[in-house]
Amino acid sequence: MSFSIQTKYLSKAFKQGEVTSINPGNHTYYEGDCKKEWLNAGRSLESYPFNFVINYVTDTGMNGTEVDVLQLLESHSFLEDGSPNPDAEFQRKRYLTVPEDYNNANRVELRNTGETRLSWAEMKQYIRVRA
Repeated sequence: MSFSIQTKYLSKAFKQGEVTSINPGNHTYYEGDCKKEWLNAGRSLESYPFNFVINYVTDTGMNGTEVDVLQLLESHSFLEDGSPNPDAEFQRKRYLTVPEDYNNANRVELRNTGETRLSWAEMKQYIRVRA
C-alpha cells in the first residue's frame, strides 16, 4: 500500500515546505486540501488560495508508518513545558525542498496540479533538517 504526504509550502513558489499530514493511500483529499480537487471543482489555478501540495509515494511496501517517514512530523520548536510551540516560525524539524531544475517533471506537476507521484528514494533527496 502506498501513502501520501501533504505539504504546506512557505509561499506559492513551492521551494520549501513543511509536512502537514501523512495519509494512507486511499485517503480522499478535498478542494481546500489539494489543488487538483480545486481545479476539478471548476475553479481556476490562479484562484487557488492555499500553498498545499500532495506527494504520492508509490512504494507498495510502505504505508507511511515507517520511522523515517514519521520523522517528517517531528516538531522543531518547543515551549517550556515541552509541548510544540504553535507560534514558532517553523513547526517541523525537517522540511521538503523541490528539485533545482525548474523543468523537472515532479516540480512541473506540483506547479500545475498540486500533486506528484514519486518513490520514497526520490522523496528522501528533498528532505532537509533544520539546525
